[in-house]
Amino acid sequence: MARFDALLAAVPRIAPALIRLYLGTLRIRWLGIEPLDPPIGLRGPCIYAFWHQRMLLFTYTHRFQRVTIIVSRHRDGDLIARTVERLGFGTVRGSSTRGGGPALFRLCRRRDVDLAVTPDGPRGPRHELKPGVIRLAAETGYPIIPATCSFARFKQFRSWDGFLLPYPFTRALVRTSAAFRVPAAPTDNLEPFRARLEGILRELTRETDRDFATLWARARPAPPYGLRADRRFTCS
Repeated sequence: MARFDALLAAVPRIAPALIRLYLGTLRIRWLGIEPLDPPIGLRGPCIYAFWHQRMLLFTYTHRFQRVTIIVSRHRDGDLIARTVERLGFGTVRGSSTRGGGPALFRLCRRRDVDLAVTPDGPRGPRHELKPGVIRLAAETGYPIIPATCSFARFKQFRSWDGFLLPYPFTRALVRTSAAFRVPAAPTDNLEPFRARLEGILRELTRETDRDFATLWARARPAPPYGLRADRRFTCS
């Protein structure tokens, strides 16, 4: 317990600077995110959904961008929450596997923040989408934006999610597909929506890895207007 408390105090102070320094060496390009170009006040909020395996890059590309992350109530969630808050993210403690709980739905009544969910987290199985994100979209009316990223060179860890760490100075691609919408009052059977979104996110990730070189060559070399990290906004 004392060791974890020491990590909880130290890591959030050090990690944000390391993330900015390390990921700042990457040559990042963007593809398929034109609908997100306008600022949130003009386009309305959305829910980003991406696999837990690839979350690291998004902590860099979407910092200070009015994004609130759902962080699990597991003990390691404290470490994650304190770290990402220093990168300008809002956080709410809950479970995306159960739709996030009452606190999350109260937060989602706000119309000035995007949400981010890793729908196979916090413990997997890898690339298996849980129905919580579908319930969340139905309750809020927000479109889900399937998102992924890939790298020219990376290290893959032997964790449950197969976590990816890009090598310094490598090429990176952030890619999204068309918005996925869930009816405001879906039937009690969420499985068709869950299965469709899981298939979309899996295929998006598979294609991005397989065709990385071709996609990166025709992608945008700079972030769109709505995703500029120099717009210092801290979620409250």
